[in-house]
Amino acid sequence: MKRARLFFLGIVVLTLVVASCRGDAEAASAALRQERDQRTARLASKLADSATSDSTPLARWILPNDLAEISGLVLAPDGRLFAHDDEQGRVTVIDPRTGFVGKAFKLKGKDVQEDFEGITLVDDTFYMVTSRGKIYTFTEGQDGKTVPFKTYDTRLGKECEFEGITHDPTTSQLVLPCKRPGDRNLRDQVVIYRVAVPLGEDRPQFQAVPIDAFRGTHAWKELQPTDIVRDSVTGHFIMVAAPQKALIELSPTFEVVRAVPLPAGHDQAEGVALTRDRVLIISDEAKEGPAAITLYRWPIVRRDTLP
Repeated sequence: MKRARLFFLGIVVLTLVVASCRGDAEAASAALRQERDQRTARLASKLADSATSDSTPLARWILPNDLAEISGLVLAPDGRLFAHDDEQGRVTVIDPRTGFVGKAFKLKGKDVQEDFEGITLVDDTFYMVTSRGKIYTFTEGQDGKTVPFKTYDTRLGKECEFEGITHDPTTSQLVLPCKRPGDRNLRDQVVIYRVAVPLGEDRPQFQAVPIDAFRGTHAWKELQPTDIVRDSVTGHFIMVAAPQKALIELSPTFEVVRAVPLPAGHDQAEGVALTRDRVLIISDEAKEGPAAITLYRWPIVRRDTLP
């Protein structure tokens, strides 16, 4: 009888503990939903306020430590933001409206490690480029899972150190800015390559823009782009250059529309993306402070401010 009572008491205690844990989990989940809703509402309010300064961030979301080396960014059609790690074949999903981090998946294989520098999306296929011009292609994976991939070598590794990639649907080409040209004769120019999709169909092309076209009143002796995105509305290309803390806008034929300093607070701008409702997203690796993504109304400054 005593054992039966003890057993019954144990069942009661266990039930209460489970109920308490369940209640705590439900409370935590409700708090997260509330915080997510509040952040979304605050961002919507700022976007609706036409008086908000273009150079003032709409939001700045601090990222967890496992995204300290966040690099390239790309937005999916459904608004999710995909970010990749600088040294590992890992892709993480972020909600740009709230800064909440979602699932993550990896390239299949034992710790696929490369100097990954940019990511873009063509239909349902991701293209992730390394600094040596090798392109990894894969599709989205489930949380915690791995995905198979293919690689394509542009064979441009000796000609350029790449950092950034985007897709131009009007030409069916990938657009890759060169951070450091291998050819010394091109050191005073910004070099941009185009690679046809599907990969391997045509020889990569490049165009060089003299650095003088970007300088204006700025003392930039060189420009080292760290990411690029295409504006689907204007067809323009937007680049960030972390070493120079520069923000560049180019026409579809790579003529300089404007070249201006980034707003303050970007110690290591490694990624850039643009939403359909004209929100510019810039990612910073952890450097002086933690890794973060910052949101701005686009354009950040007036178009008539081109020096």
